[in-house]
Amino acid sequence: MFKLTASLALLVSLASTVSAEQHTFVFDNRCGFGAPALVQNGRVLFVSNGPIHNYDAFTVGNSLVNFTSFLSSGSCSTSGNPTGTNCTVVHGTLALPGQGGSSVQINAVDGGFPTTFAYTGGSGSGCWDGYSSNGLTGAGPVETCAANDVNLAIRFC
Repeated sequence: MFKLTASLALLVSLASTVSAEQHTFVFDNRCGFGAPALVQNGRVLFVSNGPIHNYDAFTVGNSLVNFTSFLSSGSCSTSGNPTGTNCTVVHGTLALPGQGGSSVQINAVDGGFPTTFAYTGGSGSGCWDGYSSNGLTGAGPVETCAANDVNLAIRFC
């Protein structure tokens, strides 16, 4: 009986120390127009309440593969595809290192508008502090991160 009780206590202890994967996006809209949006494979996951809310956050409880974030302002469609000029998108994947890790890239169409991202939080190493689209036309470099549960801060303008 003691062995069974001790084994159950050990299993409960181990289960309580295991945490689920989680990633938080923090959006900072300083443009005075538009609403930050987050889309995955054409499915809208999050749209901010608009330009008066400078900081909005959205958390996912698992990997987010093939996401696109953009400022919904008429220059980008609801899927994040450019529909005109001045469309800047941030796209990538947030995942644990054992699942391929995280990678993010900015794409400024026709110059876009200033957009910056930075990896935040997480445990581990190998994360780039951030990247800005200033002066960028087209796709910027892919920035990778090998940390667990990394978050992403995105600033528009």
